[in-house]
Amino acid sequence: NQFVKEYYTTKSSTGGSNDLSPNNDDEYGIVYVTGDKYYWLTISSIKYIRHNLKDNTPIELFMPYYDIKDELICNTINSVYGNIKCSFFSNYLSKAMIDNFDKGYQYKSLALLLTRFKNSLYLDSDNFLIIKPKKLFNSEIFNRNGLVLWPDFWKRSTHPNFYKFTNLIENNKKNSIVDYPSVESGQILINKSNHVKTLILSYYYIFMDLVIFIHF
Repeated sequence: NQFVKEYYTTKSSTGGSNDLSPNNDDEYGIVYVTGDKYYWLTISSIKYIRHNLKDNTPIELFMPYYDIKDELICNTINSVYGNIKCSFFSNYLSKAMIDNFDKGYQYKSLALLLTRFKNSLYLDSDNFLIIKPKKLFNSEIFNRNGLVLWPDFWKRSTHPNFYKFTNLIENNKKNSIVDYPSVESGQILINKSNHVKTLILSYYYIFMDLVIFIHF
């Protein structure tokens, strides 16, 4: 897998750890992917968490490439709201590989793979929490499954052949996965230790979308 090769090569060359596992001290946290025109939305979302919810859960902001301007902006956000770490995909992967990501949503599973948190709440920058994240992390459904996804407003539009290709449907079975609503990926609650294969598979489908789905 190209991601694994790039990750290990880049981390080795910079002297960093080659372990995808989270640090023991980083049990829970919130993850954003931001930059450029999304900064003001990210700041608004963080401000609501810190000021309205009175919550100081650790936050990690991911940006595509290291740039002194982005580092300054991110460090300023941290100085105002506190407990925020700035991370750059270019510290893990080559520029050539990052350049292949031409859609913003492609960064989501990558951020959840690379984050230092074991349990992550990924939020799109236009999302606002209405309860403290601790309640989500401590919820029975999350502790039982290690993964919580929220439904979108419409049914799935995935090509039927995808479900045959992945063997997700039994013939003539009622209430199959195609009958459920589509998933809103702007909020993802996940335990990385339990679902690292899920994240790698998600990243694979996103990165190889044209190669895989063109044959449908």
